Amino acid sequence: MQKRGKIIAGDDFTVLTETYPEHPLSKEPRRHEDRGDMIKKRKEALFNEMEEEKKLWEKLNPYFIDRKLFKPPGYTENPKY
Repeated sequence: MQKRGKIIAGDDFTVLTETYPEHPLSKEPRRHEDRGDMIKKRKEALFNEMEEEKKLWEKLNPYFIDRKLFKPPGYTENPKY
């Protein structure tokens, strides 16, 4: 049988891969080893982003503000009575 200019003998259709151009993304290295690795990296990225947002929130809205004690005129530190 002949398909796309190649002769196919039996059930071996691998010769048809020579007739198609190479996919541009096949030359780039893989970012993830497998699906589990991809999910783990996405979860870590979300966690790191959340940590940075939390630090920014804490910087803008501190939990405790240290205030100096206001001493009115005539205030004595340790009175007798």
